Amino acid sequence: MIAAIALMGSPVVAQTAQQFDLACHGTSQTLTGAQVVWNDRIRVDLSANIYCWKNCTVRAQIDEVAEGVIWFSRAGDYTSVNRMTGEFEHLPGLIGREPKITGTCRVMPFTPITERAF
Repeated sequence: MIAAIALMGSPVVAQTAQQFDLACHGTSQTLTGAQVVWNDRIRVDLSANIYCWKNCTVRAQIDEVAEGVIWFSRAGDYTSVNRMTGEFEHLPGLIGREPKITGTCRVMPFTPITERAF
């Protein structure tokens, strides 16, 4: 338990918890080329194989959990988080949507994922 508490707020290094949030920040580039600061939060439940973004209005299945990376996808977009370094990369699936977003994520205490109403 003490080791788990010590990891809260740390990079994703050696995280073994099954439920956690990822607080991610980085930069994206607009279609006009301007750099934009980007912040987001991903709620992750590895035991249920689900995740959701921000306020958790839409839950989705985690694509793949490997020793070194977690892959998420939704609506043609692909996101990966390196479990060793915390590096984050979001790739839009459709041409004309926002360009790639890169940054880092830190493990944070888990915010429960909203249950479905039906």
